[in-house]
Amino acid sequence: MNEWGVHTDSRIEHEDGRYVVYLDVLMVDRSGMPSSVAEKRITDYATQRKAEIAASWMLRAARRSSRCPVVWSGGPCPRGG
Repeated sequence: MNEWGVHTDSRIEHEDGRYVVYLDVLMVDRSGMPSSVAEKRITDYATQRKAEIAASWMLRAARRSSRCPVVWSGGPCPRGG
């Protein structure tokens, strides 16, 4: 695959009485042009507060393991493969 994630964000949706945590990742191709957005459902929680805590943990972990900086200004990823 010739694309990688450059920006990750989390969001919480209220679905069927539960709070669902999602991670969204902006993907770019080798030329540095945005190619897609990947959405991943993590899990659901009974309270909004628990979902907020989990979302912050997941987001920090995803950003730490990202191959590119969290704030991307366009162009090729400086750490790109």
